Amino acid sequence: MPPSRPSPKPGGPSWGAAGAAFELAGSVGGGCLLGVLFDRWQNTPPWGLLVGALLGMTIGMAALIRMAFRGNRPR
Repeated sequence: MPPSRPSPKPGGPSWGAAGAAFELAGSVGGGCLLGVLFDRWQNTPPWGLLVGALLGMTIGMAALIRMAFRGNRPR
């Protein structure tokens, strides 16, 4: 039987990338959801969805850039 490899420890580079991806997807999804709710409230489709998606992408990319710069700083 071959020796078993130890499982990867949480906190490695792949975990940071997964967290960044989830944060970006969550911000875009949240912006879209708020946009759709605004559209239903004000009866303005598709403008709320478009604005919400753009705001979500902007916020998500800002968080992604902030994470990238924070990851490159020496400790």
